[in-house]
Amino acid sequence: MANIITNTVANIFNRFQKPDKDFSVEGAEDTKELLKFTMKDKDLLREIDLDIQNSTPLYTMMKRIGEENEQYYLGEQLDKNRFKWELPTAENLLYGHQETIISIITSKRREPLVLSAQDTEESKTLANETQQFLSWKWNDENMIVKFEDWVRQASIARIGVFKIRFNPDKDDFEINNLRANRIMVDKDATNEYNAKFIAEFKEDTLDELIKTYPTKKKELTQVYGKKLGTLIKYIEYWTNEFVVWKVGNILLGKKKNPNWNWDEEDRKENLKKLRKQWIDKTRTEKLENILLNYFNEPRKPYIIVSLKNLGKDIYGDTTDFEQGKVIQDIISRRKRQIDRAAVKGIGREVFSGSFISKEEAKKTISNPYSPLWIEKGKASDAVTQIPPAIISPILITDLQESKAALDNVMGIHGTTRGEQGPQETARGRNILREGDFGRIDLMVRRIDKKLELLYAWMMQMAKVYYDEQHYMKMLGKEGAINYLKFSRDNIEDGQEILIKSELTVDKAIQRENATKRLELGISDPLTYLEEMDVPKPKELARRLVFYNIDPKLYVAQFLTDENTEGAENTPEGRAKQEQKAIMEGEKVLPFTGVDKIHLETHSKFVKSSEFKENEDIEVKQNMVEHLKGEVEILRKIAQQV
Repeated sequence: MANIITNTVANIFNRFQKPDKDFSVEGAEDTKELLKFTMKDKDLLREIDLDIQNSTPLYTMMKRIGEENEQYYLGEQLDKNRFKWELPTAENLLYGHQETIISIITSKRREPLVLSAQDTEESKTLANETQQFLSWKWNDENMIVKFEDWVRQASIARIGVFKIRFNPDKDDFEINNLRANRIMVDKDATNEYNAKFIAEFKEDTLDELIKTYPTKKKELTQVYGKKLGTLIKYIEYWTNEFVVWKVGNILLGKKKNPNWNWDEEDRKENLKKLRKQWIDKTRTEKLENILLNYFNEPRKPYIIVSLKNLGKDIYGDTTDFEQGKVIQDIISRRKRQIDRAAVKGIGREVFSGSFISKEEAKKTISNPYSPLWIEKGKASDAVTQIPPAIISPILITDLQESKAALDNVMGIHGTTRGEQGPQETARGRNILREGDFGRIDLMVRRIDKKLELLYAWMMQMAKVYYDEQHYMKMLGKEGAINYLKFSRDNIEDGQEILIKSELTVDKAIQRENATKRLELGISDPLTYLEEMDVPKPKELARRLVFYNIDPKLYVAQFLTDENTEGAENTPEGRAKQEQKAIMEGEKVLPFTGVDKIHLETHSKFVKSSEFKENEDIEVKQNMVEHLKGEVEILRKIAQQV
């Protein structure tokens, strides 16, 4: 088995192998003009075409790799035309393993943490408002789903791509996923910023292109005709400083980077002054925002993540998914061999032409229960049975070993997938699970740094486009609805963003430990509920305390309303009954299940004319003492909660 894997791996990597660049050779590698926004159109087009030509081999190779990986992901890697007489069996464990990894990575919370520019209350308030804005934007853009697709693309196509753009129809910026084959990146780049260019392949109708670039109508119709529904593919070419749109030899348009405030001057000098102010502990006044951008320099509007990168280029050099393809092929082959053996395992009937015709044999095969007529001779001479072939135990053993090898290569064992092995101990399961999560954390660290860049992009876009107040509605703690007004002025110069990065700890272990701490009495209900990720933990803890103190109070407080039978026993109804009894001369003990509504009912009564006009001083005194007693009881309940 080891030799098969080695040979198959060699074949794959010989087909899709990146060339190693020799950095030890001196001298010029490429001679070309420095790309500038002010270049003449024909010169700009020539240099863009040259850039795309030089990076096409890498793009083409990565496109083919992505297409092949996608076939494996979909379980369509087998050529069904080769399996005319059998099922194209492929137990697609690779898909299940990859989806498990993605679910673990994307289930982790990615909350932004905004650090205030100064150690003042006002600065902290601004940082908190910025943090709320970032969280709101994450939810508004449905980033939970986009994040999942982004990681999946990085696993299958070696890169995941986000693009940030301002949408004038929404009057806001948006974040979109792009398939890896929709962009071409400078072959020598290792990240988005140091890439000389990123080209995006787009398509639109001739009608839309003419509307967008009306000055190019004549050139477009000369080349592509006058049918406005014609679909035209064109290129959006980005550098850090500017963007160009082109199709063939037509330069449709160009502009300086629209996601950058170009009015900002002397940024480096301003930053030096601000850094001195940020570390000044004696400063208490608000900083006046003088920076017009969040980034230090303009950037291309793409965020590209790769999961396993050796630093050769921006694309990953492999993925766990690709490393598992070889073993998946072996698993599929073994499954087909076992399937063939199982089909042959029923044996086969052999008919002798000396005793029975082909037509009679076909009838017997189609209906094995029909009687068979033999005019002469023995039945055993006319029909015989070839005994079934025995499935070699080597096939079964190798299939099991291959499945275990796939678990090891991808770092996803049965215990991580929620399966129970026949001879696993609890400690052994934990060791395997923690090992798997440790492997996944290697990818999580790279992903989280890119998500910090995504949040930084949100800040930059707000700096550029949020010149007026934007109004946002969001869900706060305990289900409360909060409203936020946000503009570029909320982003104080000097704010920084971090990801609240938690280790990808197994939730089952975390919850198990939380339960043990509660059972040992070294944890409280609120902490336990928070560790269990229960919604509205404070409200649930409060109800639990009420229930333990007085179940009747719990029923009255949480399980009763005006439509409930026995509504007269509600806090308000009970208070009125107490008032009536006291005013009739009875002494009523304070109610141990008192709550705010109960007290408010008494308070209103004491302030009423009915109570004030009563001339019985003793009755009034009893009412006041009763009220004081219930106030004390409610105070103690509040302290326990």
